[in-house]
Amino acid sequence: MKKLLSPEKSEGLGLLLARVPLGVCFATVGTTVIARPGVAAFAARYASLLPGWVSRDAGRIILSGLPFVAALAGAMIVVGVFTRINGFIASAILIGLTACATGFHDPGRSLPFHPSLLLLGISLLLMLVGGGAFSVDKAIFGKGGGAAPRD
Repeated sequence: MKKLLSPEKSEGLGLLLARVPLGVCFATVGTTVIARPGVAAFAARYASLLPGWVSRDAGRIILSGLPFVAALAGAMIVVGVFTRINGFIASAILIGLTACATGFHDPGRSLPFHPSLLLLGISLLLMLVGGGAFSVDKAIFGKGGGAAPRD
């Protein structure tokens, strides 16, 4: 029982339980945007929300690639491949979309902050700590973040 609840395995399980919902959320949103409204419709809808210093053409190119990046990053977060890099990508997407689309206040006015800030916290955690013991990063590279060395 002691080995089952070792710090490395407990922290790895905690990171897995944080990683999977975030990755599923990104993968689902990305694939839904690709399938339903389509990439062109998504880019056209949100191009007007971009800051003035971003040209419309550059904005449409960025917005056209965004659903594919979100879907791929989400899938990679779920399995724990390049978790720190994908945590950074997820953080950048969340900051950019939240700041441009709705601001950091809750659109439903039921919370004192935007619900995406919770996802931002998880993505920042993964960026800083890694995927943990139960990740492909750990299997391939021998390091997945998580448990700090203990004496």
